[in-house]
Amino acid sequence: MADVSAGTGIGTAVMCDRGADVIAVEPGGAMVAQLHQVLPVVRGDSDALPLADSSRDLITYAQSWQWTEPDRSLPDALRILRLGGALAIWWSTTAFDVPWIRASRTTAEWPRVPRRVSTTKPSVSRA
Repeated sequence: MADVSAGTGIGTAVMCDRGADVIAVEPGGAMVAQLHQVLPVVRGDSDALPLADSSRDLITYAQSWQWTEPDRSLPDALRILRLGGALAIWWSTTAFDVPWIRASRTTAEWPRVPRRVSTTKPSVSRA
């Protein structure tokens, strides 16, 4: 799996502790240097992941999706997912007075991500 924009690696470490084969992707040089001491990490942009096509079963964006450009990051995440893979996006907040957080509560604001069940490239449609 890949943990994108892993930051300090809190989420990455939890997944490693549970037995997952995880690589962290982090854009910040200082964070990469810190993470590299304890976890596998590559420096990279969340909108152009430095990972091979169809190479991961799970991609997570823990507390980091708001820093992406979804029109770029979603197709790129789908590019590296294996058939049957999953994309997990989460954050811990209930600050619904913030527009993007409030918008995330309604599925109409998010692109519908098709399941990858064939070898054809999925398309992303907006609801």
